[in-house]
Amino acid sequence: MHLNGLGAVRDCSVAASLLKRVCEKGGFVTKHLQKAYMHYEQGRFDEAAFHLLLLAEAGHEVSQTNLAFMFDSGLTDLFFDGSLARKRLHAQRFYQLAANQGSPLAELRLGEGIT
Repeated sequence: MHLNGLGAVRDCSVAASLLKRVCEKGGFVTKHLQKAYMHYEQGRFDEAAFHLLLLAEAGHEVSQTNLAFMFDSGLTDLFFDGSLARKRLHAQRFYQLAANQGSPLAELRLGEGIT
């Protein structure tokens, strides 16, 4: 309705918000969050980060914040060379993506500065 203006005024931001909520309730997000949590609990941080990366790149704010935390804490290298500067760069990127969606934790971490 909001996407095409059928029965309601066309509003892309409302449409995007509603579509995001539908997608987040679907099995894709649930499946990858469960796998990320399981791997994290088992200490398999690169595997956990991989599943969070899939969701983070798809715009899932909680995954963006969690992945940023993993880079910020040095828990994962996930395809990168392992340098501290690169981890900070990726942490900052995912915190910024999450902050853009209103994550208070991500905003706080950006305000404090990535260490």
